[in-house]
Amino acid sequence: MDVFKLRNDLINDYSSYVLSFLQIQDKRIHDYVINEMNDGLYWPEPLIQLNPEYEKGMFVFQMVEEGILHSECRKIF
Repeated sequence: MDVFKLRNDLINDYSSYVLSFLQIQDKRIHDYVINEMNDGLYWPEPLIQLNPEYEKGMFVFQMVEEGILHSECRKIF
C-alpha cells in the first residue's frame, strides 16, 4: 500500500466533496478560499514518526511473584 497515494486520493476526494457545496458569491473571497485550499491549509503534510522500542520489563506473573502487582493481575492479564 502506498500511504502517500492514499493520502493524496483522500484529500482529492474530500476536496471535491467540500467544493461540491461551497458556494461563495464574492469572487475575492471565493478565490481566497480556493487558494488556501490549494495551498494545503486544511490538510497538512503527512507526518511520519518512528515508535521507539521500549526496554522490556518483567512479565505480569513475575511482578505478581515479587509482590509488585496484586495476585488477581495474573488472572486478568
